[in-house]
Amino acid sequence: AVVEDAAFDQKLLLEYLQHYQEKEKVSFQIDIFEDGAELISDYPKGLDILLADIAMERLDGMKMARLVRR
Repeated sequence: AVVEDAAFDQKLLLEYLQHYQEKEKVSFQIDIFEDGAELISDYPKGLDILLADIAMERLDGMKMARLVRR
């Protein structure tokens, strides 16, 4: 999952991940969340990797990580 509040950075990360999928011939689901609060309220089951922005308005990446670890 990608947790990022800036639309440009969301798009950039999505493009990097899609390029990796094509290059390595692998497939994985990429979920995009606008901020930590959105991720926490709709936490996907089976999440393996989480890429999160540290500085976000409602719930920053550090606080979100603490909640995820619980």
